[in-house]
Amino acid sequence: MKAGLAVLALLILMTSDMYACTGIWLVSRDGSRVVARTMDHDESAVLWGYVISPRGHGFCSRTPEGENGLRYNAVYGFVGIYADDEAFVVEGMNEAGLSAGLFRCAEHYDFDEYESSGSQRTLCSAQLVSWLLSQFSTIDQIKDALEHVDIVTLDDEDAVCWRIAEPNGKMSILEIIDGRPSFHDSWISLCDVHEDPEAARADFIRISAEMRPTGTDSVMQAFHILNNFEILDKTRFVSATDQTAMKLYYRTAWNSNIRCLDLMDIDFRKVRYQSRPLDLVRQQPVEMLKVR
Repeated sequence: MKAGLAVLALLILMTSDMYACTGIWLVSRDGSRVVARTMDHDESAVLWGYVISPRGHGFCSRTPEGENGLRYNAVYGFVGIYADDEAFVVEGMNEAGLSAGLFRCAEHYDFDEYESSGSQRTLCSAQLVSWLLSQFSTIDQIKDALEHVDIVTLDDEDAVCWRIAEPNGKMSILEIIDGRPSFHDSWISLCDVHEDPEAARADFIRISAEMRPTGTDSVMQAFHILNNFEILDKTRFVSATDQTAMKLYYRTAWNSNIRCLDLMDIDFRKVRYQSRPLDLVRQQPVEMLKVR
């Protein structure tokens, strides 16, 4: 591979009745690592917000019967962006620099069959990101822990996978296949995608681009790159996470200004659990220029 910025794009195949999510990974000259993504969704009425979760915060997973699933307390504090319900975090990073995000897929995966007798070890797929961010700092820890939980879905049509990235550059895609967790990081080239669009399904695409000096430069470039993957009336937010500087940036369909949550400014031992909407008003602010 030629020297330059490595951009890894996770492109999920889009069909006429589905939407796509796109994820990329950038490394800058100073070693900073940035993961960025779009979140595409058909429903415009869905509430999008962010949560700040401290260490020690208690969680309980939902099951098809209600809130009677796996109970656990946060080992790590984290920030995350949620979809419709603050329990359903779809993108975030914890204070150890671990990043995780939920992606919609064209495939339908078979989750564990829910059994009431095993509710105490049941984890809802929509709450998996919160569990990952609150409990772990490495992918190896996650692999071991998944042996002791049953992942179920509250939606029979659920088709999701997860991108998990360590701040040192290790990254995996987690899928649930026949009820079992499967980790992979398969690679294909742009040529493969051009010749066979099916190749893009749940795979990374390697792109070469000019390397940026710093993590902040890479964050800005990530937003520019993802402009090309936004879908009109479907892309709800775009985020970029600098795992080195510990910052999560986002902009939304209603406000293209880039906003930032700085984890280094948060004391996760003392901060209270809280949630806020991504946009207080769903309207693009306009700066009026004074001419004299």
